[in-house]
Amino acid sequence: MRATVTCVCCRQRGSHWGRGLIATCYRRHHHAGTLHRYPLTTPPDEGRWRPTGRVGKATLRRVAKLHGLGFSAQSIGWEVGISRRQVERYLAELKQTSPTPSPSKTPEERNDST
Repeated sequence: MRATVTCVCCRQRGSHWGRGLIATCYRRHHHAGTLHRYPLTTPPDEGRWRPTGRVGKATLRRVAKLHGLGFSAQSIGWEVGISRRQVERYLAELKQTSPTPSPSKTPEERNDST
């Protein structure tokens, strides 16, 4: 079910189809090539899926642990009881939130710095 909004183009109320437009205005602007006049209502970064709540965060930790042990996405899904696609979402979230490890120095580089 789509949210009901007031259209930013015609000010009528209707089902939201994107960019703050109702269906008729969205179709009209899409066909006319003028959708660029209406900015996206959700920045792309904020639109990504994130686990919320106690269960989602616990599942994220479990997926991270199994992934660290070398399990495939399909095996993780089977172990945890979620789809392979959902495992991919959790792994993408882990990639987004994990700090990038700094490159470690080789033994020769460590000796050179002293």
